[in-house]
Amino acid sequence: MCKKMYYSQLVEELLPHLLLPLSTEIADSFDQSLSPTPQVHFDQSIYLILPLAYYNYEHCLVIYEDRMALIAHRSSTISGMILSHYHHFDQSIYKETINLLLREHSATRHYKTPIANSEYSLFPLTNAQSPKTIWLNPASILDISTRPHETIVHLFNKLSFRSPIESRSIRNNMYNSFLTHGIMKRDFTSTIVQEDMSLYEYLNLSYSKDIARVIENICYADIPSKRGKFMEKYIDIYRERTERDLADPPHSPIYSYECRTKFRGTRK
Repeated sequence: MCKKMYYSQLVEELLPHLLLPLSTEIADSFDQSLSPTPQVHFDQSIYLILPLAYYNYEHCLVIYEDRMALIAHRSSTISGMILSHYHHFDQSIYKETINLLLREHSATRHYKTPIANSEYSLFPLTNAQSPKTIWLNPASILDISTRPHETIVHLFNKLSFRSPIESRSIRNNMYNSFLTHGIMKRDFTSTIVQEDMSLYEYLNLSYSKDIARVIENICYADIPSKRGKFMEKYIDIYRERTERDLADPPHSPIYSYECRTKFRGTRK
């Protein structure tokens, strides 16, 4: 059996979301990725994070532009590592801050909060807290195609996978993810640009019809809030939480009462 067929069989078993056949380049990359490692390569943009049912979702295949690696962490842990590595953010405070800023652009509540740094963003295709959730970089999408009862996402690196959500939902989440990327690039780089610069140009995105469709007519001025607001709100939320914890520490009667009350409120 040739190596390409062998690794195609492995992929079919480990990663049912991926489409076959594999290109020779991806098969070769997979050959080098079978040994789990805890190390995420932060010097490269991540295209895709695929949790593995084979490992009870305790491991993920992380797809970069030109390589992949089997990472011995859950997808939620990897997303937290990304936020911590680039800006030392607490994931919970980051999520609350980004949602506040995104609501300035749209009153819609966001249940799939993207994570981002100044270089790229990722969004969860389903519930971000689920260990089964796939995370996708919207800038990696070359094309989204549909078949009967199936949505296929094709990436720039020639890898394709089956999406658990429909194309419309993917594009909605791409939009929020690009805005989040814009917020982080605006607030954490010194680049000053014209207000009417397109978001496409500002984020330095490769061209695809689907990306163009999602953010056409969106410019730098449409990025939610203003420069510096992210850290201002992040610090405000951090202080509020710190003051609350100091006033009602976890061992205090008030904290215990609130926890019991919340628990009773969730019981059916």
